[in-house]
Amino acid sequence: MIEAFATYLRERFRFKVFGTAAAVHAAAALWVAGGSPVLTSSVVAVGLAVMLLLQFRLWDDLEDRERDRIRHSERLLVRSDPAPFRFICMLLTIANPLLLATAGSSTAAAVLVSLDLFFWLAYTSLRSRLSDRVWRFQVLLLKYPVFVGLVAGALGPMPVWRLLAASGAVYLCAWAYETLHDPQLPLGAIS
Repeated sequence: MIEAFATYLRERFRFKVFGTAAAVHAAAALWVAGGSPVLTSSVVAVGLAVMLLLQFRLWDDLEDRERDRIRHSERLLVRSDPAPFRFICMLLTIANPLLLATAGSSTAAAVLVSLDLFFWLAYTSLRSRLSDRVWRFQVLLLKYPVFVGLVAGALGPMPVWRLLAASGAVYLCAWAYETLHDPQLPLGAIS
């Protein structure tokens, strides 16, 4: 299981993309929380961002297995038994609210549980009713600004205007990344 998960991480959680995403989320959260970032708060922010990104990346990939059989048949999750990966996803789903609570924010932990519930409902009842474009560019990207608030909430009090500004910036970055890197949604298709 460890070897298979390590292979999954190399394939679908590449440092170049998700290291950058974690750094952007952490920097945004540190800015929202204000004050001078110290090593401890920076490590906490990056660690929480990585854990949130990993949970939702794995969940997205598990939900996309059937679609990926057609578009990406070479992917590990398409060729493997999903049970160990579902187990890891469940562990992350349990661990991440606990990490947020341990970092000092039961509110952030409760918001994450609400986000998990929202995405569970979205995957089970909303996704089949939406176009792929709406799903990928509107619904899926909603998690990223919430991550900023979750990480910032774990760091301390946050001014609402900073949270809105940082969350909006992260959402735009995620949208731009998807626009520029998704072969299924070329730039010409976006109006």
